[in-house]
Amino acid sequence: MLKWAIVTILVPTFFSQLTAVCGYNGNEYKYFGNECFMKGYNECNEENFEESDESNCLEFNEEETFARNVKLDHSNSIE
Repeated sequence: MLKWAIVTILVPTFFSQLTAVCGYNGNEYKYFGNECFMKGYNECNEENFEESDESNCLEFNEEETFARNVKLDHSNSIE
């Protein structure tokens, strides 16, 4: 089973902090929408992820957010 590294978007306020999360499994990026992430819905599972590429994971609100990619390789070490 693939493990997911989670990338959080850092913003000024606590509630905005949950705006978006992007996961990367070493082969592809997956995006968690804030409705699903904030409310912890069961739909946030592998079959129902909304796929996005790396650039989409990083382009939210450039004035208010900062995104850091975290890649998890097959040896479970974070680069």
